[in-house]
Amino acid sequence: MSITSVLSSIFSLFVLVNANNDRNIPQVTGADKLSSLRNDMRTLLAQNSRGGSNFLPLEAQQYKCQIMNALYRTARQKYPNLPNGVLSLEMKNMLDNCATRDFRISDFFSQPFIFPGTNYCGQGNIAENYHDLGVFNETDACCREHDYCDDIIRPGRTKHNLINPFGTTRLHCKCDQALRDCFRKANSVVSNTVGYIFFSVLQTQCFDFDYPASGCLLWRRGSVRMYCVKYKLDEDQPKKWQWFDQEPYL
Repeated sequence: MSITSVLSSIFSLFVLVNANNDRNIPQVTGADKLSSLRNDMRTLLAQNSRGGSNFLPLEAQQYKCQIMNALYRTARQKYPNLPNGVLSLEMKNMLDNCATRDFRISDFFSQPFIFPGTNYCGQGNIAENYHDLGVFNETDACCREHDYCDDIIRPGRTKHNLINPFGTTRLHCKCDQALRDCFRKANSVVSNTVGYIFFSVLQTQCFDFDYPASGCLLWRRGSVRMYCVKYKLDEDQPKKWQWFDQEPYL
């Protein structure tokens, strides 16, 4: 089963239930347009699969399962009355197959990838220029602005007396918050899926200048580790730069 055909079915689902949001393609009003959309998506994904070293191979089973589950989760959240008949047999088989697998999400997300249908949502970008957005242009624009954050710490680098030991760039909390707000404003299945992956699954940390964190008042178990969603701050001490966990994307 190819990832291209599976994800093409998912994108067709997006168009059916979210026809007016987050893309620069015409609305689907009949079988002919839906068929045309599937073909366009196959072409898009085939091009992305040849995108280069910064794109996770599309045939990876981990990739298919994580994206499938995240997409289906957010589609169900946004459209609780989504008819079961919208799912193709191929998609149902994929979800069933993924449910029986125990993947290490931390290993999966340690590999670079770009979310299908976007050019900026992932590690790096595959855009030809600043104005080159993917088919899910509203979500992609959120990721693009996030990429252009003016306060970052690259892997292995030091800034604000903080060392970034992670394999990906970390950003000022204001930039991650702007990304979250942008996804919320778009409020599409795609934007909410990317938000869920970034904030709830990947569980990235950000840095900020605040009173020293002296403890955690509320812990939550994430997909990769335990993380703090409410800090105890020592306001008797001067503010300093430090790392913070982030709220999940619900």
